[in-house]
Amino acid sequence: MAPKWDDGTSNEPIPTLPPDLHDIQANVSSLFYFTDDMAEGLSAALDHRLPRISKMGVTASSTPFVTGRPFTFYHKGAFHSSGAFGVALCNHERPEIKVNLSNLFKIGEDYTITSASSNLIYTINEQPAADVLMKIVTSRTRPVETAEPEKVYLGVLDGQEIQRVLSVSAGSPSRGALLLDAETAPRVGQTVAFLTSVQSPSLVPSTLDSSSIQIEAMCLSPEESQTQLPAEEMAQDVVLQNRFQIATDNGFAVDSGHGLWHCKIPGTTASFKLGITTEQKTTASER
Repeated sequence: MAPKWDDGTSNEPIPTLPPDLHDIQANVSSLFYFTDDMAEGLSAALDHRLPRISKMGVTASSTPFVTGRPFTFYHKGAFHSSGAFGVALCNHERPEIKVNLSNLFKIGEDYTITSASSNLIYTINEQPAADVLMKIVTSRTRPVETAEPEKVYLGVLDGQEIQRVLSVSAGSPSRGALLLDAETAPRVGQTVAFLTSVQSPSLVPSTLDSSSIQIEAMCLSPEESQTQLPAEEMAQDVVLQNRFQIATDNGFAVDSGHGLWHCKIPGTTASFKLGITTEQKTTASER
């Protein structure tokens, strides 16, 4: 891909793809990539210009205290502090992309969006959205020793399946609106549910199946990303065959057919499972 791209601030209604992708976009079937934390323009370009392909992007961890750069990428013999770098699979079987949200659980019932604009939700079930959330939060019984405020998310549902999860940034009781940490709110008529996370999310991979090639990204909290394992645990090597794992405190973006969305919820994982199996790979290498 490229060290730089349209950052989404130009007058173009839809940002352009990086040159490397633009030249092969007709043949791209899936995409895996790394970005810095200013990838809004790239996300918009991928969503609009490559809507039918499977995508998974990982926002790289910050490296100011490691390399002196905000982010550190190595591409074609040079280091870069920003950009997007990845691999496009052309004319290839679509990978299976899954997001493991087992660390989240529903609070309250399912609701319908009745008024929304931009990244604001005004009414849910014809009631002020902030009032609906306030009633849910105040009716919940939590342990007295729990000091930290409960983080609340909004899940967009398709039946009982969660399509994507958005963070609730703020609420205005006076205006009744909820502000989401997203570019757009769910559409009017979509079914949603409020979610919260368990206190100690598990970062164990969603599956240890090694029969196929997988890339797996795990979201860490800022506190977890700065925690160093005890020396005795670091000395214990663990080998997972056909698995490439990444941990990041800046989240990941996925699109498995419902549009590209970004997740930064600690304890969640995303997997990019290629169709090729270990047996197929061995057969191909023997040829």
